Amino acid sequence: MTRLQLTVVAGTLLLFAILYFGFDTKPRERRGIDAARKKIAVKTDIQALLAEAREELAPDELTFLGSVHQVLNTTEVDSLKISMWKELSSAWYSYNRPDLAGHYAELIAGVLNTADAWSIAGTTYAIGGQRLENEKHRIFATEHAAAAFENAISLEPDNVTHRTNLAVCYVDNPPKDNPMKGVQMLLNLDKKYPEAIGVQNTLARFAIKTSQFDKAAARLEKVLTLDANNRNATCLLAQAYEGLGETTKAMNFNERCQALLK
Repeated sequence: MTRLQLTVVAGTLLLFAILYFGFDTKPRERRGIDAARKKIAVKTDIQALLAEAREELAPDELTFLGSVHQVLNTTEVDSLKISMWKELSSAWYSYNRPDLAGHYAELIAGVLNTADAWSIAGTTYAIGGQRLENEKHRIFATEHAAAAFENAISLEPDNVTHRTNLAVCYVDNPPKDNPMKGVQMLLNLDKKYPEAIGVQNTLARFAIKTSQFDKAAARLEKVLTLDANNRNATCLLAQAYEGLGETTKAMNFNERCQALLK
């Protein structure tokens, strides 16, 4: 194990935060939060997933995880637990298991109970829903992402980002009994919040994936009227105009995209 890892176990705090977008309406009352949490039902046993994943790790990675768990096993202090859960979340993310990283982000959210904490947990799980090849892992991540975003919504019902994130979960992994659920959620958000930049960018991104380049370009041009330097819209417009065969516009937006990425 590296000296850096030892320092981490001794108390270095690595902040793990990734935020994108969410959906669904829940009351602010406590019963709404509790109802949402019930949806984080363990269809796939997290301990089984962790045990399975440990078998794929290198010895130094196992040593690091063991050291963090030793600290967890000897404390009842929430602040220290949160610090160690952040370490574990960051570690599992670096081991290409965002579903397991999401588990520890979820534990943090359960203690802090803030919209930001639930959004971080949801986003971490959602990355697993997008990237993981194993269907069992992907379903586990998607279900937990949705429940976490619902918790965020229950705490901040007017935050369009949480609602967009939840819709994206269902677009990326459509429910078998309602494959259009995510798309319909996004379209409803578009009607209710027509100037929500996150909603427009998200719909444009999916329009590009389905080769609806004209619709994507229209939405993205609208975003730039609201935020002239919006990086996502600018970079996506380069793709949209390339798809439309408008080479000059595509090149111009690509140059602007690269400038904004610096």
